[in-house]
Amino acid sequence: MPDAHRHTHSHSLHEAGMGTQIGAEQHESNAAGDKSVNYAEYVSQGDNLDSVASVNSEGRISVQFDLKHGMPELSRERTDSSDDLEEFAIDKKQWKDCPTMNIVIMIVGSRGDVQPYVALGKELKKDGHRVRIASHETFRSFVGDAGLEFYNIGGDPQDLMSYMVKNPGLMPGLESLTNGDIVRKRKMLNEMIHGCWDACHSPCTVTGQSFAADAIISNPPAFAHVHCAEALGIPLLLSFTMPWTATAAFPHPLVNILNSNVVPGVSNYLSYAVADILTWKGVGDIINTFRTNELGLIPLSIRSGPAYTDRLKIPWTYCMSPTLVPKPEDWKTNIDVVGFYFLDLASKYEPPPDLSNWLSNGEPPVYIGFGSVVVDDPAAMSGKIL
Repeated sequence: MPDAHRHTHSHSLHEAGMGTQIGAEQHESNAAGDKSVNYAEYVSQGDNLDSVASVNSEGRISVQFDLKHGMPELSRERTDSSDDLEEFAIDKKQWKDCPTMNIVIMIVGSRGDVQPYVALGKELKKDGHRVRIASHETFRSFVGDAGLEFYNIGGDPQDLMSYMVKNPGLMPGLESLTNGDIVRKRKMLNEMIHGCWDACHSPCTVTGQSFAADAIISNPPAFAHVHCAEALGIPLLLSFTMPWTATAAFPHPLVNILNSNVVPGVSNYLSYAVADILTWKGVGDIINTFRTNELGLIPLSIRSGPAYTDRLKIPWTYCMSPTLVPKPEDWKTNIDVVGFYFLDLASKYEPPPDLSNWLSNGEPPVYIGFGSVVVDDPAAMSGKIL
């Protein structure tokens, strides 16, 4: 990290794909009043590396890296098996013969984020585990219909998606900084973090049945995951539908590297650090209050907070196809790319005759969808796709 830095932007987070975007409120009132300050820019200066991160009109982070001294390229391959993590208690023959567990799956986001983990939960239940999905109240019936337990963590996915449409990148636009959106999203984040903690140990609010988590599975924007696991001393597995772990192979999906004199692999790797630091700047105070007041844990700093799960080598399971996104060679053995989690909801569906004829009389079509995301100009987007 640079030795010294100055920052002149309002920090925030948008976890794309889940529709969660949370920003810091401390600059909200200033943004409208102090026109001399550029709240959409972050400048970091050090002895060896200068970096500038700015927010474009779409809310994405554009970064520039200026390396003052040479740096070798990062290897994209694991050239030595000793680089792999030393895993323990691995049983390749009888791995399914484990005690049944109470597993809480924390999911923040839209229907498209919840559905893959409902499919996962159903498979875990087949193996004898008790599964509780901890998500937003609007998904209670969807989860219950799949035969899984549900716990409401708060938050409104419609509000989250509406905010994401206005701010589709990692950072909020100036309008969101000045109209109160940031304060509301921070309150929602605080509610969801405490809801995730309650989901680990509180009885069902409907049946009164007790629950105590033995393990946690979570997508990244639930935020509470690693802190709850640390407080309870139980295992954590992170899972996501898009790459979120640092690699030299490609940059962070929400960071656009505009200009860099750093070799590409290093620039790609640094882009994840930029996203992690900006995320922590936006939510770190909420997380530390939660850690100290609710969990009795020590607070984290700007050095220890960002990339906390990476330094702890928390295992990841990416539910995306390795054909679509091959596993980077520099991802260690704690990271797996296993394919999509499909929930078959149309096993009895019969397409209309005209659609059936169209499908059978040509090459297999390619479907491109955007889930719950609203597109401002569908015609223009269709033109780009075609």
